[in-house]
Amino acid sequence: MIFSFDIYCQDFNCAKYFEKYCKNLKSDSIRLPNYTAGYFYSGNNQDSTIVSIPNCINDLDAFCSGVRQALEADKLSIRQVGDPGHVSACSYASYENHGVYLTMTGDIIDNAGIFDENSGFNFIMKQRIQDSLGIEVLRNLGKKDSTWLEFNESQMKVLFEVMTIETKTDSTIFIKINELELRGTEFINLKGVVFTDALSKVNYSYEDMLKGVDMKSRGDRNKRAFLMMDFEGYSNPKFCKSRFNSRWTIPIKINE
Repeated sequence: MIFSFDIYCQDFNCAKYFEKYCKNLKSDSIRLPNYTAGYFYSGNNQDSTIVSIPNCINDLDAFCSGVRQALEADKLSIRQVGDPGHVSACSYASYENHGVYLTMTGDIIDNAGIFDENSGFNFIMKQRIQDSLGIEVLRNLGKKDSTWLEFNESQMKVLFEVMTIETKTDSTIFIKINELELRGTEFINLKGVVFTDALSKVNYSYEDMLKGVDMKSRGDRNKRAFLMMDFEGYSNPKFCKSRFNSRWTIPIKINE
């Protein structure tokens, strides 16, 4: 259970926040994970000056720092420990689809205070999210739909298989997407995707790729090219989109 309280436009007094946090800790029915994709703790917290609250907060200063940051933040967000690059697009989407950012605070931990800082931050943010977006949104944060699909290596392999790839010249490769074969995949189409020749930096649209494009290549007998794909503008609702993990680079190799 989350208790409503006025957290806006007040002089900062952390006591009223950590008292409510500790009082409601066991009764809070909406609990979000502290970390995603794992972490490594390399620190050795033996600082005798750290103030703690038994069975609630290990580092009170860190907790209050998180509270202050959440009060001053201009965007709704939830923090978790973890590397942002190790979090799936669908994990990000499970927050971003509701208008809430998922912020990762790193996976190499040298100070365990980050857990208390994140707890203080999320304690305030959960109330702000409830006040701004409603309790149902708060309850559904982080929940992924079983029908969602990830932009992962398996899906990139599917895309690779619907492309015609041929040597054009000594320094170029011809690439074309087979529209009929693409329709038979989960993608259906790639409208809104921006394609980029990583070597020449030239951008192409989905329509360009249906016609076929010449991409710059390297190598003699073993030609290599790199096709970058930005899915940020992709409109297929089956696929998860997020501000992270929306760009992929497919290495293309032709052995002659």
